[in-house]
Amino acid sequence: MADPSVAIDDALPDPYTVLGLPSPADASSDPAAPPPSDADIRKAFRRLALVLHPDKQRGKAPAAAAADFDALQKAYDALTDAAARAAWDDVLR
Repeated sequence: MADPSVAIDDALPDPYTVLGLPSPADASSDPAAPPPSDADIRKAFRRLALVLHPDKQRGKAPAAAAADFDALQKAYDALTDAAARAAWDDVLR
């Protein structure tokens, strides 16, 4: 069970979806599928960071580009913190 002191920000989207990874909700349809590893999370973040970094998003409003990257960073932070990841997993199941 997740640590009750870890609060989930309902305004944030599912961090697994942001990173393009299968979520625990997907595991209910395929229980044999393993959850994403820390390496999978790091790899997905790095791949998307190269695309979504504000300096790489030419032609997009700077505020919108920064918001996209901020959402990516928050999703990565949520999944690399063990307590926050457990809380998200409980919410998504």
